[in-house]
Amino acid sequence: MTRADDRSKAIDNYNLAQDLMHSARTPTEDSRLLEAAFTSRYHWRLIGGEEEFAISDWLIGRIYAELNLPQQAIEFCLAAISHSQDRFPHWLKASLNEGLARAYKSAGKMDQCERFKAIALQEVALETDAEDADAIAAQIASI
Repeated sequence: MTRADDRSKAIDNYNLAQDLMHSARTPTEDSRLLEAAFTSRYHWRLIGGEEEFAISDWLIGRIYAELNLPQQAIEFCLAAISHSQDRFPHWLKASLNEGLARAYKSAGKMDQCERFKAIALQEVALETDAEDADAIAAQIASI
């Protein structure tokens, strides 16, 4: 498999996971949702960088929160945050913190949820691309 093939599979499965996450699903589709997210993560691990690794872990954590599996959600969202964020754009820092806030909410840990939601809001306020800022602000608002 070429780098281009891995990139295509990573993107296609990420998009599938996003589509499934934002739709009404059956239990079978819940399984497909996780499969798509992990497949995307696998291919990004082969060819991606820190941003792709962080986004992959964020996506899986977000899905686990959606599926009401809080321990797994927290684990993957903490992994997403652990990537070196110094060079990450503000929209990504905001999104990673949004994911962790959502994970803590799924665990009923509202103090931690509010803490990371506040960090996400601080980061999104620093984002200069209005389209990116609006997209992440909508994610934060939906927590």
